[in-house]
Amino acid sequence: MTWMNAWARAALVFVYFVGMTVIVPDYVVGALGSASNFVRDAVVLVVWTVGFGAGLWGLRRLQSRGVI
Repeated sequence: MTWMNAWARAALVFVYFVGMTVIVPDYVVGALGSASNFVRDAVVLVVWTVGFGAGLWGLRRLQSRGVI
């Protein structure tokens, strides 16, 4: 694996985690603006957990296949 290839893969991982743990939950908070604080926090927690968990699961799968 070349350095450029490794940097590209690292950048994709970084973009995924920023998108799924920062940008998507922020969008959900904006979309649920009229909901109660409890409902909004619960939904955002689920969205964040799914995005983070899927990222970790995907990293593990890619690692076991030798892609990263």
